[in-house]
Amino acid sequence: MIHLTCKHMPPSVNDCFANNRKTGGRHRTKRYATWANAAGYDLKAQKRNAFIAGAFTIAIVLDRKSMRSNSDIDNRVKPILDLLQTLDFIKDDKFCERLTVEKGTVEGGGFEIFLDEITVKEAA
Repeated sequence: MIHLTCKHMPPSVNDCFANNRKTGGRHRTKRYATWANAAGYDLKAQKRNAFIAGAFTIAIVLDRKSMRSNSDIDNRVKPILDLLQTLDFIKDDKFCERLTVEKGTVEGGGFEIFLDEITVKEAA
């Protein structure tokens, strides 16, 4: 089990990317890049050679007081999973077998993560 805490609430996935009017492509917003940098420092300090190469489950607790009252909790998941992959806590978020997200109390605000490596048996 990997337990991580971060005092920086992720932006909504709606605020993570913007369209480039000239090229038609998409790019990270300044808000997303700033969050990823700050949250990355918090999480890297807790890494201790933790890495999950395959299937995993994740439980995320988002601090209720750190969120706007009209914020959807599912919009906070993708930035967290992408950051865990960037920081090499997980090989790829496609290996997530179970995801639980809830609002709760997180000491210091932000979010808390519980990652667990699992063995998946293929259906016959």
